Amino acid sequence: MTRSIRGRLLLLAAVWLTAALLGAFLLIAQLLEDFVTDRFDAETLAIADSLIGQLEVDDDRVELDDTPLDVRFTLPLSGWYWQVTAGDATVARSPSLLDGRLTGPAGDLTGAVGHDADGAGLRVLRRELTIPDSDALIALTVTAPLAEIDASLAQVVRPLAVALAVLGLGLAAASVIQVTLGLRSLDRLRADLARVRAGDSDRLARPDVSELRPLTSEINAALDQNATLLTRSRQHLGNLAHSLKTPLAALSNELPADHAGQALITRMDRLIGWHLRRARQAGPRLLGQRTPVAPVIDDILLVLRWPLADRGMSADVDCPPTRPFPANARTWRR
Repeated sequence: MTRSIRGRLLLLAAVWLTAALLGAFLLIAQLLEDFVTDRFDAETLAIADSLIGQLEVDDDRVELDDTPLDVRFTLPLSGWYWQVTAGDATVARSPSLLDGRLTGPAGDLTGAVGHDADGAGLRVLRRELTIPDSDALIALTVTAPLAEIDASLAQVVRPLAVALAVLGLGLAAASVIQVTLGLRSLDRLRADLARVRAGDSDRLARPDVSELRPLTSEINAALDQNATLLTRSRQHLGNLAHSLKTPLAALSNELPADHAGQALITRMDRLIGWHLRRARQAGPRLLGQRTPVAPVIDDILLVLRWPLADRGMSADVDCPPTRPFPANARTWRR
């Protein structure tokens, strides 16, 4: 396939489209993943801020005035958890956590990955703060289930993949059409060359694309050179035949008819004629010339008519009058 211009162009287009679409998919998918995870982080941060707003400290006792009303934090083991701790003591936890406890490294965390008691993946947000007039270190932890984040991401990535696949098929079809239309001029050039070789035309037509015009000019120049060489070879052959046959004829006239040299002259004449015919057959052929077959056959039968009649033979011709033959009539008759 790589030995074909069409195959090379289609292969390069396929490689480029695949690389471009794959790169676009990876880039857009990463942007969508960042967008989805940022949305979940924003939700967990809003829950953490609402918990901070509900904190009350009375005589070093930390309490929550109210809890978030988000129903997701009421479903048991849903992955949506929140927890408030003061030191090592748990002040409050979401109903979804049941009797469990969220543990993890100290310090502020955003987007960390953890696991609950069942091993399900969690995206963790943790905030640490101190209340004025209190020495207690309060930590708020809010989590979201990774499965839900992945499901939300799949809802946007899957249509993206389908859209890019459809786009890729459309671009691939466009590439095939573009390459086919672009190489149509080469197909026309090949058809023109076939007509020249068959004798239907003597020159190539001027192509409609500028890139093929120099090639067409060179081919036409080669055709002209071929015609010139053929003309010169025929002239040389004619001159050679005349320069050889004329002295032989003069020599034959000078010698008596029963002279032994007459046989040698006849033999030399036959050899010269034979080699001249071979030279004409091996000489350059003029492309683009065609000769009707029927007139040549008539000429041959005109010569053979009496010899055939003397032997009681006849010849029938079964040839369409317009049937051509790719050759020069003068060369063929010889």
